Amino acid sequence: MLDKERSKTVTVINEMSPVEMFYYIYRRLWVVAVLTVVGGLVGLVFQIIKPPVYEARAEIAAIIDFKQTGLIEELEQDQLINVVVSLFQAPEIMSELNSRANQEGLYEGQLVHGDNIYTERKRSSLYLIARNQSAETAAAIANLWADISISLLTEAHTHAVLAQSLREYLQALETCPELTGIDLEQTSLCDGASLEEVNQQVQKVSAVISEETLLSKSIPAALSFDLVSDAEPAAEPVARERGLLITAGAVIGFFIGVLLSVWSAQKHRMLAN
Repeated sequence: MLDKERSKTVTVINEMSPVEMFYYIYRRLWVVAVLTVVGGLVGLVFQIIKPPVYEARAEIAAIIDFKQTGLIEELEQDQLINVVVSLFQAPEIMSELNSRANQEGLYEGQLVHGDNIYTERKRSSLYLIARNQSAETAAAIANLWADISISLLTEAHTHAVLAQSLREYLQALETCPELTGIDLEQTSLCDGASLEEVNQQVQKVSAVISEETLLSKSIPAALSFDLVSDAEPAAEPVARERGLLITAGAVIGFFIGVLLSVWSAQKHRMLAN
């Protein structure tokens, strides 16, 4: 008996054409409309009772020294600045940020990029963004992140400048007559030095350049940084999720209304048969 009823239901569903389904939905359009509105209101209520989230932003400027780089395309400028953006999410910065945030009682657990901290770029302005249910805590986290980042960037830039200076020094060494075999006027840089001494100096400088380049974390010497503004506690919570929640609730209500209309039509056809 149960198998017959199930077979009958399947037959009824298969017999309904899309036009008939649309007709039944249209006849119960008020149900769909009511449930859509109810769903939107549920989303709104959920947003109201949900704890508020505040956002704070610290701004860092990335400055390119065009005297060193010369005229470069916008794409190349983007590539230089994007190196900095990626460093904001570097493991050493994230580890230091989480360690200090926990020690200072700002956050329990792990701050994760893309979850409660974010980076944003507008041309040469880089923003470190933190979100929290406390406006003061969000600002404190963003400022802590900025302090750690500026410290790392400054250190990396120092190594980049040193590596650049050593490259210039190495280029001068490589012009010594002892290496080139060309009888040029010697400078004080290689005056009186033997071939072995010059070679040793070249190897030593090359090794230091490799080490300093690694410590520079790919930051170019032509790029410098400035903390433009500290993060300030926000006066109002973030309202970006409100529209999303209302829309999601309305869409869910709409589909429930459609499904109920189709189910009602199927039940009516089954009883008629």
